[in-house]
Amino acid sequence: LRTGRPRRDGMAPVRNTGTPQRLSRKASPARDPSEPARQPAVDARAAFTLAAHAAGTSRQASGTFGSAGRRSPTARPRSSGSAAGRSPTARPSFSPGASSSSTKPREREPRISFLLNLDDDTFDALSSIIMHPLDPCTAGRLASCSRALLQRLRPKLTNLRHENRRARSLCAKAGTTTAAVRDAKNLLWAQRRLNDEDAATLASLARAGHLEHVKYLALTQNTISDSGVQALASALSAGTMRGLKVLDLSGNRIGGDGRAALGFALEQPGALLSLVSLSLVNNKCNLHLSEPLRASLIRQVGHAKDQKRLSIAKGLITER
Repeated sequence: LRTGRPRRDGMAPVRNTGTPQRLSRKASPARDPSEPARQPAVDARAAFTLAAHAAGTSRQASGTFGSAGRRSPTARPRSSGSAAGRSPTARPSFSPGASSSSTKPREREPRISFLLNLDDDTFDALSSIIMHPLDPCTAGRLASCSRALLQRLRPKLTNLRHENRRARSLCAKAGTTTAAVRDAKNLLWAQRRLNDEDAATLASLARAGHLEHVKYLALTQNTISDSGVQALASALSAGTMRGLKVLDLSGNRIGGDGRAALGFALEQPGALLSLVSLSLVNNKCNLHLSEPLRASLIRQVGHAKDQKRLSIAKGLITER
């Protein structure tokens, strides 16, 4: 733009001073060399999760085994004579005069050695965090960091593979995916031909704490009988689904044993705290409850209505 000439957009004319102006950047304050660097406080659970995440990101970025320090077969070896492309603290890949077969592997990073040095109880407690049947990829990436870690996780990985296969079979029947169930709040699985084995799989997921976010669970018009409801009620009794508000089991084959298991879950102090509605109507089981069971269910439902949020309990207590 020329000096003093008005612009076409109506703005003020730009004056040319003849000297270019540079954008100034604020320099970051220099750290005092005598001051020690801040180390974030990371507990054992966070270190375990970070190690699993680092294992996946390092393999995707470099194509290597990341924390284990093992180099990919297709990686190009570095030359010991040139200093370019090599950090000052890195150990050379081979020493002068030595053959390439005598190379020493790089040491394992501290976080992986930290995991290997944990006792069995702590390791089992921490590994249960990432052993997610709906998302087994994190556990697989962590196990690929080192052979020692793989050997220690092998029994758990075998069990995880079995649970993941059952979870995928359940999701296929329900017409959804494991990724959708992982974050779903409403599981509306009506008329999906779910049986007792599927109910047991759902109970195992709930018992492991993977369904804490579910608020509405509808398993209506399926073929679930007493054994499936007992497995589900056992998981509910442990307080694993405290946010559940509606439980609809209408149109199944639930008898007296299943009703007794649900009544026991209602009576537990830390279970089903948010449950508002429970329905067992239209079950394909001509059931006449015994007097002791009927009295027990009446007492348990009354306790849930007085001490908890339960307001509707349809079909739990049948007519005489």
